[in-house]
Amino acid sequence: MNSNVIPPDQHARDAIASDHDKTLFVEAGAGCGKTEALVGRVINLVTSSDVSLDDVAVITFTNKAAAELRHRIRSRLEELLATSSEPTTRERLDLSLKKLDDAAISTLHGFARRLLNEHSIEAKFPPNFEVLDEISSQVEFIERFEKFLDSLLLDPEWSRTLLISDALGINPAKDLLPLANELHKNWDLLKPARYPDPAAINFEDLIVKGHALALQENTFIGSADSDSMTKSLEAIRQFVSELETDFDEIQQIDTLARTKLPSGKTKGRKTNWTDIESLRSQFESYTAEVAFFRASLTDLILRRLTACLTDFILDGVLEQRKLGRLDYHDLLVSAREILNNSTQGQLIRSKVHNKYKYLLIDEFQDTDPIQIEIATLIASPVDITSSTSWQTTPTLLGRLFFVGDPKQSIYRFRRADISLYLDAQEKYQDGKFLLSTNFRSTPEIISWVNEVFGKLIKHRDNSQPAYTPLVPIRESAPAGNAVTLLGLAAHETSENKKPTADSVQISEAHDITQ
Repeated sequence: MNSNVIPPDQHARDAIASDHDKTLFVEAGAGCGKTEALVGRVINLVTSSDVSLDDVAVITFTNKAAAELRHRIRSRLEELLATSSEPTTRERLDLSLKKLDDAAISTLHGFARRLLNEHSIEAKFPPNFEVLDEISSQVEFIERFEKFLDSLLLDPEWSRTLLISDALGINPAKDLLPLANELHKNWDLLKPARYPDPAAINFEDLIVKGHALALQENTFIGSADSDSMTKSLEAIRQFVSELETDFDEIQQIDTLARTKLPSGKTKGRKTNWTDIESLRSQFESYTAEVAFFRASLTDLILRRLTACLTDFILDGVLEQRKLGRLDYHDLLVSAREILNNSTQGQLIRSKVHNKYKYLLIDEFQDTDPIQIEIATLIASPVDITSSTSWQTTPTLLGRLFFVGDPKQSIYRFRRADISLYLDAQEKYQDGKFLLSTNFRSTPEIISWVNEVFGKLIKHRDNSQPAYTPLVPIRESAPAGNAVTLLGLAAHETSENKKPTADSVQISEAHDITQ
């Protein structure tokens, strides 16, 4: 690439570096220099104004990315120091280098931990609180869950619910742990609820309606002894008979859970019945009622179990906080809580607001609701009502800088939501910039990418922005194919044997070497 070529979006890059009094929202495709743009803004802040590196917080998604950002900022500062002769500038550069190791350049969890360390008393944490890694947190959670489950199984108030759940095929020892894990990941969204032990379960209506349906066998007028509908009606008769003879409600629930009634949509020949369409409709109505009865009972039991799990999880969070043992999610929730606290929140926000005057967020496409709430609380006027939603909360100009690429959003399982990206983009549309010049790939590759992804990625409201074509700036490669399509020919497979991961890997390696 010719270093003298000016990118078509250079005006946007200049604005990103120098417009410090404007909140900017930058969308940058792969290879378009978004990290360089972010680094350039940081460098420009600490060299061309009265901003100190202490006033800046840079948040990215992984520790590796944070280390890379810190390295790039250091390299740029050292380059500028080596070429600068102006005493004041050299002093600012040297001071920034000295402060760099302690600068707030980290993941969101790292930044949240910094806030809590600075305000541990207000957060009611021990000064030396500990942050558990994912493995340690999961091990401790499982240990607490096993103790909880043991006490639940021995609690006489839960014996009937557990017997019902067992009859429905819900195994507390096996099924509750995955549910508890998911609830624990989102414990800040949980609210205590009460679901009492179910009232006596009455099967009388199902029995009466089942008998009435089974008697429809009398409308059979076929010459043969039976057809598929008579067999289906026999299944109803057997189901009802078992409900009537079962010893107690637990046996009845077991019958309800394990009986799989057939569909009646296509059962029976028209010539064998006086009104087969009406009979099919009655049959489907009854089986739907049985399915709804089963689903409603399952839902009731699961809600009761979930309410119990909720209490266990929330009690566990409080206990862990008292012990000063937090997991990563606790860090985020706790940081938001101290900023949003009804009594001391305004004072804490004022301190954080004055300390971090510029908040730069990288990889914003993978943000989650807590991240944008924390950023908004820090960047908003300190006297703003803290209960206001982030979408409607005003922020001071220049306090926030976002950069991301919606096409690279991959962390939905961690509550990342592309709709948050789109909402923030709309909120800060006056400061929206697009970086589309690609420095990484040749024109032929960019043309192929634009052609393919321009067809695959289509705009969908609140879930998918339209594809933005990339603009190449590199020259074409002097030799060789710019794009080679591998795997064009289907791999040979056995009709009776599914391919394994190893065999697919070998086939892919073969394609690459051709």
